Amino acid sequence: MPSKKFVVLDLGSGPKCVWGVVLHGRYSKYIAIDPLISVKAEQDWQLIKKKIDKKIELPSESVDVIVSTAFIEHVDHPKEILAEVLRILRKGGKLLLTTPTPRAKNLLEFLSFQLGWISKREIREHKNYFDRKSLLGLLAGIKLKRVKHEYFESGLNNLLVVTK
Repeated sequence: MPSKKFVVLDLGSGPKCVWGVVLHGRYSKYIAIDPLISVKAEQDWQLIKKKIDKKIELPSESVDVIVSTAFIEHVDHPKEILAEVLRILRKGGKLLLTTPTPRAKNLLEFLSFQLGWISKREIREHKNYFDRKSLLGLLAGIKLKRVKHEYFESGLNNLLVVTK
């Protein structure tokens, strides 16, 4: 972790805002946006309990790091959301995004609907599954310093790391 403190946005944080806890003490400010937030804000936290549609109500170039784990597959307008993410990300800032691939769909539905091991509500909310090509296509036309993509968990998930 860098010694400089930074502003973190946890986009689609979920109810518990886990990244705020994991990174505690390393950021100057932690911002979480999710309609299901159920924790109380710590002193250096800003919690925004709302659905994310096309706009993110934060100033341009105001965030250093954006973490978005298992979120983008739940939205109706992923291209617009990513454009907003990159609008609010400072130059040199990083986006770390994970999302399931199309290969994960049947397994996730089995684990959810047949076995009950994962949330049925969350899996029902999936609107998109992305492979490398479709995920990178969401960034088309946006000038970026570096884009790195890799698959993990035997190709069931994407990791996208973008430097603005």
